[in-house]
Amino acid sequence: CKRQRPRRCLRVSRRRRRTIQRHLPSTDQLATKSTSKNINEVRKNFLCFCAFLWLIYVFTLIVRKISVVIPTYNRARLLPRAIESAQNAGSDLEVIVVDDCSTDDTPEVCAAIKGIRYVRMQTNGGLANARNAGIAESSCEFVAFLDDDDLRLPGSLDKQLHALTSNHGIAFCYGQALIGDARRQLPTGEIYPLRCPDGDIFWELLEDNFIPMPSVLARKSSLVDADGFNTSLKLIEDWDMWLRLSENHLVAAVEEPVAIHRKAVAES
Repeated sequence: CKRQRPRRCLRVSRRRRRTIQRHLPSTDQLATKSTSKNINEVRKNFLCFCAFLWLIYVFTLIVRKISVVIPTYNRARLLPRAIESAQNAGSDLEVIVVDDCSTDDTPEVCAAIKGIRYVRMQTNGGLANARNAGIAESSCEFVAFLDDDDLRLPGSLDKQLHALTSNHGIAFCYGQALIGDARRQLPTGEIYPLRCPDGDIFWELLEDNFIPMPSVLARKSSLVDADGFNTSLKLIEDWDMWLRLSENHLVAAVEEPVAIHRKAVAES
Protein backbone atom coordinates (compact mmCIF):
# COMPACT_ATOMS: atom_id res chain seq x y z
CA CYS A 1 0.00 0.00 0.00
CA LYS A 2 1.01 3.55 -0.59
CA ARG A 3 2.65 5.36 2.16
CA GLN A 4 0.44 8.19 3.32
CA ARG A 5 1.70 11.56 4.40
CA PRO A 6 0.91 12.45 8.00
CA ARG A 7 -2.11 14.78 8.36
CA ARG A 8 -0.17 17.18 10.52
CA CYS A 9 2.36 17.71 7.73
CA LEU A 10 -0.43 18.28 5.26
CA ARG A 11 -1.95 20.97 7.48
CA VAL A 12 1.44 22.71 7.83
CA SER A 13 2.05 22.52 4.10
CA ARG A 14 -1.36 24.06 3.34
CA ARG A 15 -0.67 26.79 5.85
CA ARG A 16 2.66 27.68 4.21
CA ARG A 17 1.06 27.66 0.76
CA ARG A 18 -1.61 30.10 1.93
CA THR A 19 1.06 32.33 3.52
CA ILE A 20 3.09 32.41 0.29
CA GLN A 21 -0.01 33.14 -1.75
CA ARG A 22 -0.85 36.02 0.56
CA HIS A 23 2.58 37.64 -0.05
CA LEU A 24 2.62 37.15 -3.82
CA PRO A 25 1.31 40.27 -5.68
CA SER A 26 -1.67 39.83 -7.92
CA THR A 27 -1.58 40.45 -11.68
CA ASP A 28 -3.42 43.76 -11.21
CA GLN A 29 -0.89 44.87 -8.61
CA LEU A 30 2.01 44.05 -10.94
CA ALA A 31 0.35 45.96 -13.79
CA THR A 32 -0.30 48.99 -11.56
CA LYS A 33 3.32 49.02 -10.34
CA SER A 34 4.66 48.77 -13.90
CA THR A 35 2.39 51.60 -15.08
CA SER A 36 3.45 53.81 -12.17
CA LYS A 37 7.11 53.18 -13.00
CA ASN A 38 6.53 54.10 -16.64
CA ILE A 39 4.70 57.30 -15.67
CA ASN A 40 7.57 58.34 -13.39
CA GLU A 41 10.07 57.66 -16.19
CA VAL A 42 8.05 59.73 -18.67
CA ARG A 43 7.71 62.55 -16.13
CA LYS A 44 11.46 62.51 -15.51
CA ASN A 45 12.27 62.62 -19.23
CA PHE A 46 9.79 65.46 -19.75
CA LEU A 47 11.34 67.53 -16.95
CA CYS A 48 14.82 66.96 -18.39
CA PHE A 49 13.60 68.08 -21.82
CA CYS A 50 12.03 71.22 -20.34
CA ALA A 51 15.28 72.02 -18.53
CA PHE A 52 17.19 71.58 -21.79
CA LEU A 53 14.86 74.00 -23.61
CA TRP A 54 15.23 76.52 -20.78
CA LEU A 55 19.03 76.36 -21.05
CA ILE A 56 18.82 76.97 -24.79
CA TYR A 57 16.54 79.96 -24.19
CA VAL A 58 18.89 81.45 -21.57
CA PHE A 59 21.90 80.85 -23.85
CA THR A 60 20.24 82.72 -26.72
CA LEU A 61 19.56 85.65 -24.39
CA ILE A 62 23.18 85.80 -23.21
CA VAL A 63 24.95 85.24 -26.54
CA ARG A 64 24.55 88.19 -28.87
CA LYS A 65 24.08 87.73 -32.62
CA ILE A 66 26.00 90.63 -34.20
CA SER A 67 29.42 92.15 -33.59
CA VAL A 68 29.99 95.65 -34.97
CA VAL A 69 33.71 96.11 -35.58
CA ILE A 70 34.91 99.73 -35.57
CA PRO A 71 38.60 100.17 -36.46
CA THR A 72 39.90 103.58 -35.44
CA TYR A 73 43.06 105.65 -35.66
CA ASN A 74 43.43 109.17 -34.22
CA ARG A 75 39.77 110.11 -34.61
CA ALA A 76 38.72 110.49 -31.00
CA ARG A 77 36.49 113.41 -31.97
CA LEU A 78 34.39 111.39 -34.43
CA LEU A 79 34.49 107.99 -32.71
CA PRO A 80 31.73 108.49 -30.05
CA ARG A 81 29.10 109.23 -32.70
CA ALA A 82 30.08 106.13 -34.66
CA ILE A 83 29.80 103.99 -31.51
CA GLU A 84 26.42 105.46 -30.56
CA SER A 85 25.04 104.86 -34.05
CA ALA A 86 26.25 101.25 -33.97
CA GLN A 87 24.59 100.63 -30.60
CA ASN A 88 21.27 101.90 -31.98
CA ALA A 89 21.48 99.91 -35.22
CA GLY A 90 20.31 96.59 -33.77
CA SER A 91 18.62 94.97 -30.81
CA ASP A 92 21.10 92.16 -30.16
CA LEU A 93 24.71 93.23 -30.74
CA GLU A 94 28.13 94.00 -29.29
CA VAL A 95 30.43 96.84 -30.34
CA ILE A 96 34.16 96.12 -30.69
CA VAL A 97 36.45 99.13 -31.08
CA VAL A 98 39.87 98.22 -32.48
CA ASP A 99 42.34 101.02 -31.75
CA ASP A 100 45.07 100.83 -34.40
CA CYS A 101 47.68 102.29 -32.03
CA SER A 102 46.26 105.83 -31.89
CA THR A 103 48.43 108.61 -30.50
CA ASP A 104 45.55 110.90 -29.47
CA ASP A 105 43.15 110.47 -26.54
CA THR A 106 41.24 107.58 -28.12
CA PRO A 107 41.95 105.22 -25.14
CA GLU A 108 40.50 107.74 -22.68
CA VAL A 109 37.44 108.37 -24.88
CA CYS A 110 36.73 104.63 -25.13
CA ALA A 111 37.23 104.12 -21.39
CA ALA A 112 34.44 106.62 -20.75
CA ILE A 113 31.94 104.85 -23.03
CA LYS A 114 29.98 101.99 -21.51
CA GLY A 115 28.94 98.80 -23.28
CA ILE A 116 31.84 98.43 -25.72
CA ARG A 117 34.82 96.10 -26.02
CA TYR A 118 38.08 97.99 -26.53
CA VAL A 119 41.04 96.33 -28.25
CA ARG A 120 44.30 98.21 -28.70
CA MET A 121 46.83 97.05 -31.29
CA GLN A 122 50.52 97.12 -30.37
CA THR A 123 51.54 98.58 -33.76
CA ASN A 124 49.72 100.44 -36.50
CA GLY A 125 48.91 97.73 -39.06
CA GLY A 126 46.27 99.37 -41.21
CA LEU A 127 42.55 98.88 -41.75
CA ALA A 128 42.67 95.28 -42.99
CA ASN A 129 44.71 94.17 -39.99
CA ALA A 130 42.44 96.03 -37.54
CA ARG A 131 39.30 94.52 -39.09
CA ASN A 132 40.82 91.04 -38.87
CA ALA A 133 41.55 91.64 -35.19
CA GLY A 134 37.92 92.62 -34.70
CA ILE A 135 36.74 89.45 -36.42
CA ALA A 136 38.98 87.39 -34.14
CA GLU A 137 37.58 89.15 -31.06
CA SER A 138 33.99 88.65 -32.13
CA SER A 139 31.90 86.15 -30.18
CA CYS A 140 28.92 86.38 -32.55
CA GLU A 141 27.71 84.59 -35.64
CA PHE A 142 27.52 87.77 -37.73
CA VAL A 143 29.91 90.70 -38.12
CA ALA A 144 29.26 94.24 -39.34
CA PHE A 145 31.94 96.81 -40.17
CA LEU A 146 31.79 100.52 -39.47
CA ASP A 147 34.62 103.01 -39.95
CA ASP A 148 35.14 105.56 -37.18
CA ASP A 149 33.94 108.47 -39.36
CA ASP A 150 30.79 106.72 -40.66
CA LEU A 151 27.39 106.22 -39.05
CA ARG A 152 24.86 103.38 -38.92
CA LEU A 153 21.14 104.18 -39.23
CA PRO A 154 18.80 103.08 -36.39
CA GLY A 155 17.45 99.54 -36.72
CA SER A 156 19.33 98.90 -39.96
CA LEU A 157 21.18 95.80 -38.74
CA ASP A 158 17.96 94.06 -37.68
CA LYS A 159 16.59 94.44 -41.22
CA GLN A 160 19.77 93.10 -42.77
CA LEU A 161 19.95 90.20 -40.34
CA HIS A 162 16.50 89.09 -41.48
CA ALA A 163 17.63 89.15 -45.13
CA LEU A 164 20.92 87.40 -44.39
CA THR A 165 19.40 84.54 -42.42
CA SER A 166 16.76 83.80 -45.08
CA ASN A 167 19.24 81.54 -46.91
CA HIS A 168 22.27 79.68 -45.50
CA GLY A 169 24.02 80.13 -48.85
CA ILE A 170 24.25 83.91 -48.38
CA ALA A 171 27.68 85.14 -47.21
CA PHE A 172 26.84 88.79 -46.57
CA CYS A 173 24.18 91.45 -46.92
CA TYR A 174 24.71 95.06 -47.97
CA GLY A 175 22.54 98.10 -48.54
CA GLN A 176 22.57 101.68 -49.70
CA ALA A 177 24.51 104.46 -48.01
CA LEU A 178 23.73 108.13 -47.69
CA ILE A 179 26.78 110.21 -48.60
CA GLY A 180 27.58 112.58 -45.71
CA ASP A 181 29.59 115.77 -45.77
CA ALA A 182 33.11 115.70 -44.35
CA ARG A 183 32.59 118.23 -41.57
CA ARG A 184 29.27 117.35 -39.91
CA GLN A 185 28.48 113.90 -41.38
CA LEU A 186 25.11 115.22 -42.56
CA PRO A 187 23.53 113.61 -45.65
CA THR A 188 24.18 115.55 -48.86
CA GLY A 189 21.24 114.01 -50.72
CA GLU A 190 23.42 111.58 -52.64
CA ILE A 191 22.67 107.85 -52.31
CA TYR A 192 25.05 105.07 -53.30
CA PRO A 193 24.45 102.70 -55.04
CA LEU A 194 21.19 103.58 -56.77
CA ARG A 195 20.56 99.91 -57.57
CA CYS A 196 21.43 96.95 -55.32
CA PRO A 197 21.99 93.70 -57.24
CA ASP A 198 21.69 90.52 -55.20
CA GLY A 199 22.18 86.78 -55.63
CA ASP A 200 25.15 85.93 -57.86
CA ILE A 201 26.77 89.37 -58.22
CA PHE A 202 30.41 88.38 -58.84
CA TRP A 203 30.69 89.54 -62.46
CA GLU A 204 28.90 92.84 -61.81
CA LEU A 205 31.06 93.46 -58.74
CA LEU A 206 34.20 92.71 -60.73
CA GLU A 207 33.47 95.75 -62.92
CA ASP A 208 32.78 98.17 -60.07
CA ASN A 209 32.75 98.17 -56.27
CA PHE A 210 29.17 99.29 -55.61
CA ILE A 211 29.15 97.97 -52.01
CA PRO A 212 29.58 100.68 -49.33
CA MET A 213 31.85 99.44 -46.56
CA PRO A 214 29.66 100.61 -43.64
CA SER A 215 26.61 98.85 -45.11
CA VAL A 216 27.91 95.27 -44.86
CA LEU A 217 26.73 92.56 -42.45
CA ALA A 218 28.55 89.24 -43.01
CA ARG A 219 28.63 85.74 -41.61
CA LYS A 220 31.70 85.36 -39.43
CA SER A 221 32.25 81.82 -40.75
CA SER A 222 32.44 83.14 -44.33
CA LEU A 223 34.98 85.80 -43.34
CA VAL A 224 37.11 83.22 -41.51
CA ASP A 225 36.92 80.75 -44.40
CA ALA A 226 38.17 83.53 -46.69
CA ASP A 227 41.16 84.08 -44.34
CA GLY A 228 40.04 87.59 -43.51
CA PHE A 229 40.98 90.83 -45.23
CA ASN A 230 44.18 90.89 -47.28
CA THR A 231 46.65 92.80 -45.09
CA SER A 232 49.05 93.33 -48.03
CA LEU A 233 46.52 95.68 -49.62
CA LYS A 234 46.51 99.26 -48.37
CA LEU A 235 43.55 100.23 -50.59
CA ILE A 236 40.47 98.41 -51.94
CA GLU A 237 40.92 95.66 -49.32
CA ASP A 238 37.15 95.72 -48.87
CA TRP A 239 36.49 95.26 -52.62
CA ASP A 240 38.91 92.33 -52.61
CA MET A 241 36.99 90.69 -49.74
CA TRP A 242 33.56 91.14 -51.35
CA LEU A 243 34.88 89.63 -54.60
CA ARG A 244 36.29 86.58 -52.84
CA LEU A 245 33.05 86.04 -50.92
CA SER A 246 30.73 86.58 -53.90
CA GLU A 247 32.78 84.22 -56.08
CA ASN A 248 31.48 81.20 -54.13
CA HIS A 249 28.42 82.50 -52.26
CA LEU A 250 25.19 84.37 -52.78
CA VAL A 251 24.80 87.97 -51.63
CA ALA A 252 21.70 89.61 -50.14
CA ALA A 253 20.82 93.27 -50.48
CA VAL A 254 18.52 95.75 -48.73
CA GLU A 255 17.58 98.42 -51.24
CA GLU A 256 17.31 101.25 -48.74
CA PRO A 257 19.84 103.39 -46.84
CA VAL A 258 21.39 101.61 -43.86
CA ALA A 259 24.37 103.89 -43.16
CA ILE A 260 25.86 107.35 -43.64
CA HIS A 261 29.18 107.16 -45.48
CA ARG A 262 31.24 110.25 -44.74
CA LYS A 263 32.93 111.81 -47.75
CA ALA A 264 36.37 112.34 -46.26
CA VAL A 265 38.78 115.02 -47.39
CA ALA A 266 42.56 115.13 -47.06
CA GLU A 267 42.61 117.18 -43.83
CA SER A 268 40.06 114.94 -42.06
